[in-house]
Amino acid sequence: MAASGEEDLERVRSEAIDIVVISSRLLDMTGLQLAQALRPYVNKGAPLLLVTSEGNDAPVQEACRVGITDVFQRTRLSVLLPYLRDLLRRRYCND
Repeated sequence: MAASGEEDLERVRSEAIDIVVISSRLLDMTGLQLAQALRPYVNKGAPLLLVTSEGNDAPVQEACRVGITDVFQRTRLSVLLPYLRDLLRRRYCND
């Protein structure tokens, strides 16, 4: 957990990160800006997941461009936990 995008960037530079869940709105930057800055630092193949309240496809297209793996709507967060469980199960079963 990080309170801001800058704090998240500092942590990622010093820790191995396997998965990142990013809010689309942060105190100091957008989630897309953070994703673009994080991508070089997270482990190769580590998913970057964006949580957004926007309901149109424009954020999804931009998210893919900056390296976001999947986008989740805030109104449908119930799908995020099963997604994470499946992702982690597959990752650790394969390792």
